[in-house]
Amino acid sequence: MRDIVKGQEPVSLTEHRAITHSSYDNYQEKQDLRETLVREQRRLCCYCLGRIRPSEADMKIEHWHSQTRHPAEQLTYSNLLGACKGGEKPKPNNERDTDRHCDTFKGDKDLSRNPANPLHHVGDLIRFLPDGRIAATDATFNKSCPLFSI
Repeated sequence: MRDIVKGQEPVSLTEHRAITHSSYDNYQEKQDLRETLVREQRRLCCYCLGRIRPSEADMKIEHWHSQTRHPAEQLTYSNLLGACKGGEKPKPNNERDTDRHCDTFKGDKDLSRNPANPLHHVGDLIRFLPDGRIAATDATFNKSCPLFSI
């Protein structure tokens, strides 16, 4: 995870939010949003930094504050991030799927840090170990993600 500097939101999102009874579910320009998120995140997942592409098949539009728990934020641009699929696809041969991560693992849970919030300083919190593992310097944050391992 690294700090994400949010840019200008897509005009389509601004216009949609101005419509009465607008919601994430009835927002029709999600491809426009995907392209904007992927571009500002330099084609990297907001959590694991894996490569993402701006297509529904290759990424998710992540709501840092979940839509279920925070419905008023479902169209707030600072709450929207681009995430990888996170082990979403079932494994072949009925193998147990324990590789869920990023938004797939997070689900409706709340996280304590948002990579797009400059006050959260996630870039200072995450370390990449010499063996390729990812670790957080905060033990609570470390336990909340299966990608971290200290």
